[in-house]
Amino acid sequence: MRLFPHDPYCRADLAHTLRITGQRERAVEVYREAQQDFARNPAIVIGLADTLIDLERLGEADSVMDWADQLDMDDKSAAKRDQIRRRLQQAMNGQPIQIKQTRRPKEGPAGDLDALTDITGEDLSHDPALGRAILLRRSGGADLERAKSEIETLPAGTTQLIETGLWHAQAQGWRAAADWFDQTWERYGGDGVLRVHRNRAHARAGDTVDWSMERERYPYLATVIETEIDGEPPARIRHINPADDDLTEEQRQDAWFLGLVEKNDPILRDTAEEDLLSSRHLLD
Repeated sequence: MRLFPHDPYCRADLAHTLRITGQRERAVEVYREAQQDFARNPAIVIGLADTLIDLERLGEADSVMDWADQLDMDDKSAAKRDQIRRRLQQAMNGQPIQIKQTRRPKEGPAGDLDALTDITGEDLSHDPALGRAILLRRSGGADLERAKSEIETLPAGTTQLIETGLWHAQAQGWRAAADWFDQTWERYGGDGVLRVHRNRAHARAGDTVDWSMERERYPYLATVIETEIDGEPPARIRHINPADDDLTEEQRQDAWFLGLVEKNDPILRDTAEEDLLSSRHLLD
């Protein structure tokens, strides 16, 4: 939601996930917040009404459905609206409210990804742990210990080193991250992404950084390197139109990166740089 604050689907999906995992009051809060920003989005309005019915808050649901009746909808959304209207009317007539059985989030690896290795050329079996580690690390606070546990399950290599360094940055500050990278980076000295992360940590710790070698040797990382040097995204990516159909994958990533960094949010810039570096790691 932080990466895509103007995307109503992120909000609607979060609220729906809260609802089907039994957190209906919190789901209503998220739906209400989303409704303020996306007042004419059918999925948000209809989802809010349906959840209010679950909670037997029928008067509120009726008001929301009155608003839903004023929205322009495609056939699918209109059919869903009519279904929820019938459900509400049945509840108001005294019929018992039938609630779908809630589901608890599954813990542990998201299936066996080994079968995809031949297709992707990459070992994906540790990706669920990596995804959890990143989300927990960025959440911070009490989630940091859980993030550390996930990182420790990753195979030895640059990905684990990078995630550990970023964990130190979140838990102890950029000086601790810079020290970590100094102690470990030479084990994989030819890895450009690792070198860029090391330099980023030193720059954020207040050190002077010489980017000349990385800039020359790793052109596929130039977007992040130039942003670090100049404090803003390079001019060469500003002409990219993300709506063009013939963009390369790298151009699409650059356009996404530009949109985030131009929000002038330091935390968002860090997140964008980390994600772009991760994607370039895969492309490489």
